[in-house]
Amino acid sequence: MIAFSYITNVIIIAFLVVIQIVYSLDQETLLKIRVLLEENPLLGWMNRDMYSSLDDLGFTRRSMSYRQVNNSIKYQTPHPYHMKRLAYKALHGERVNLAVLGGSITAGATLYKTNDQDKIYFKAFAEWWNKLFGSITKSKLYYKNYAIGATGSDFYAYCMKNYISPNDTDLVVWELSANDYHRFDNRDVPPTMPLELLIRNLRRLQSSPAVFAVHFFRGQDYIKEGDCNNLEGDGANYILKYYGVPAVSWRKLVCRKLIASGSKGFHKLFSSDDSHPNVLGHAQVAFLMIEYFRRLVKDVVMDLMIPGESTVVPTNQVFIPEENAPDLPKVLYTKSELVSTSPVCYTFNVASEGELPKNNMKIRVTHNDGYAIAVAHGFLVRKDKTRGLRTKYQGSELHLIIEVPPQVSDSLNDWMILVGTYSNLGGAVFFLDGHLSRVIETQKYAYGSIVAAVATHVPPGKHMLVIKSLRKGFFLSSIMLG
Repeated sequence: MIAFSYITNVIIIAFLVVIQIVYSLDQETLLKIRVLLEENPLLGWMNRDMYSSLDDLGFTRRSMSYRQVNNSIKYQTPHPYHMKRLAYKALHGERVNLAVLGGSITAGATLYKTNDQDKIYFKAFAEWWNKLFGSITKSKLYYKNYAIGATGSDFYAYCMKNYISPNDTDLVVWELSANDYHRFDNRDVPPTMPLELLIRNLRRLQSSPAVFAVHFFRGQDYIKEGDCNNLEGDGANYILKYYGVPAVSWRKLVCRKLIASGSKGFHKLFSSDDSHPNVLGHAQVAFLMIEYFRRLVKDVVMDLMIPGESTVVPTNQVFIPEENAPDLPKVLYTKSELVSTSPVCYTFNVASEGELPKNNMKIRVTHNDGYAIAVAHGFLVRKDKTRGLRTKYQGSELHLIIEVPPQVSDSLNDWMILVGTYSNLGGAVFFLDGHLSRVIETQKYAYGSIVAAVATHVPPGKHMLVIKSLRKGFFLSSIMLG
């Protein structure tokens, strides 16, 4: 009798839980969210002590500069599948996992010098999200910052799975427009091809996350070129639109006013190093992000609300727009078809939160003639580091046995072997299985991290890669298969 009573109670509790889930999103809840979305997000956000109004951020609704806000937010309507799914998760009260890929701007750069690292743009966005949904649906956004200073999209295209969780990442923010600008000059890599590879590989993850783009630009580039240049000028927005990726542009927001205001306006936006945006720049981009997601969620809520009704919206119509993510479209760059759909990477690089990479490549050192762990780009306070094996001497050899797996894609049979290194840290001659394969001289590349192929048409199996340093030695941060 006691057992029967216990089982009955469990069934009743389970039934009530199901009822609660099914009927949790009614018209009253949608109306509450809609009302909150109409409120000024600046009144309660983390930057309210400094920027509590549009005037504080440098624009007002009455001026032409607010029209720049609209011009600075690029997205498609109706909203694409991945973004709508994100909104549904928030309305459903689910946890949302955000991964941020970026360079030194996203890593905090000079904000650490003024103890303002908690005001990095995506942190203000995350706080707004949690205040909005946490009070009603209990959805919470958790973020992981995987930014690495002086790094480009090419590195993450091959090594993102060493950092990002492939199973439960819901949203990825890409902030590498400034880093990718000029990175591929004088190379046989189109400047936006790494961005395409990265988006496609992100979408292939088991969770198929939504991707959101943030365009900053560097102050040093503005000083040299007299314009707010970044990857947008090389066609990044065409790539993003093709793949349904919304974007916000700091360049579009501030450039016209910056050019008109001269050096006075420049120092209002950039830190003391004249390269990285200051707290105001981060706050402006955070506002653009919030403004986009306000519009997204508002549009989804408006689609769900039934005029004049206060009854429950059926769950199967609200939370599940489609069972599966849409297929990837055809590649834009023909060269992208020559790269593996499932790259493999071994890297020493440490991202912003200090976590070591999760290496998933079988590699073994059989001979090391003077290479030691070293940091090519690191900081006293920030945790992101470009690390690797370095020698400062000519003729030092590093012998690696690489186990190359079978290709996952039916269209490819062999692989490329690529290496990660760093600018102005010497060079090396590469031999694969006893044959000369490639010579790399790092001084010929743009500043920062370098990803370069050292062997092509490599079949599955065990292979010996020999690295022999040139004058000034060599630095090796990563080995990739792509």
